[in-house]
Amino acid sequence: MPWARDYEFLEGSYWKDSVERYQNFLREYLENKENKTVLFLELGVGDMTPSIIQLPFWKMTASYKNTF
Repeated sequence: MPWARDYEFLEGSYWKDSVERYQNFLREYLENKENKTVLFLELGVGDMTPSIIQLPFWKMTASYKNTF
């Protein structure tokens, strides 16, 4: 079923593990490297699930120096 959140799409353990790996990578990259810059680019993010991409990007942009 397209466009539906279920256990496999945006809810399951695979999704949660992937998000955790991505956040750990970014955290390590930004905290352990000097003079690094990250640009978070949103392409095609709609109003249906802003918490998936948009809100985490806003939070990381507010939390780390040199993120835009």
